[in-house]
Amino acid sequence: MSVPGKSVLHAQGLVAAASVLDKARTLMAEDTLPQMVLDTIATPEVDPGDLADGAPFANYRLRQCGIADLVGNTAGYTGEDLDPLYEVLGNQPSFQTDQQGTVGNYSYSAQGNVVSEQTVPILALTFEQGLLLGSNVAADDLGNDVAADDCDLVQRLWDAVMAVYENKEGDTRCPEHGAAVAFLNVEHENSDAFFHWDARYAKGGALLKRSMLPLRNGG
Repeated sequence: MSVPGKSVLHAQGLVAAASVLDKARTLMAEDTLPQMVLDTIATPEVDPGDLADGAPFANYRLRQCGIADLVGNTAGYTGEDLDPLYEVLGNQPSFQTDQQGTVGNYSYSAQGNVVSEQTVPILALTFEQGLLLGSNVAADDLGNDVAADDCDLVQRLWDAVMAVYENKEGDTRCPEHGAAVAFLNVEHENSDAFFHWDARYAKGGALLKRSMLPLRNGG
């Protein structure tokens, strides 16, 4: 979710209830530092309850969130109970981690759970280096009407996701070809959609489903 002109938050893991995300949105709108936002919502007071009655896993310890704002502040939170939960569920060994950084005018948070060890580092490194794969959004997937230099942010995000896929990293539940679900979403300052891409892959890497909203009004 985003607060136009302020910051953006991405939630995964056991995604928090609407009331928790609403609390985060309010804090973000008040220019609260990302770390303070996460410190506030990742508590039993704001995010009470367990995964199920009598379960040992508190909801707030099963969340994963990343925040980046427009002035270079970032923060990430990976709940400490994600790892033992996945062990109980019998999943393959995996990593639950997050990483933040800045490059040029961009600040970012990369995070992953139930992923291979190199997934998050590849996301971060590729985003920072930009065009690491030499890929072109237009040529590879979006059609000739979109130039690769229309929006550097879109290209960096695209390359980061594709680098994970090409290196067969990503969700450890999809060993045949790494990550099996991917999406990119970039918004204008007023929160209108600028670019959206959504894909589902079958085993072996065949594209099952794709939806795309093209770039609008420049980069």
